[in-house]
Amino acid sequence: MLTAAGKVLGALEDVFFDPVNGSISHYMLADGLLQSLLQGPAIMPAPKQPVIGEEHVIVPENPEWDADQLTMSISSLDWQ
Repeated sequence: MLTAAGKVLGALEDVFFDPVNGSISHYMLADGLLQSLLQGPAIMPAPKQPVIGEEHVIVPENPEWDADQLTMSISSLDWQ
């Protein structure tokens, strides 16, 4: 997963769907096995219009999408 500016956010590991409308709500990113084990998975909200290619998902630039700031538990996702 990359930002539009080319910054690597991590490898797309899983996708979460909104149970109400079926749209993609969040992405789970992997940034190496050690970091995943120590800090947990990085989960980011799905942007409205990502560009999805064969090998990359490109999302708009967002200063909040630093891998260290994206780490959170799955149970904290807001499904409303």
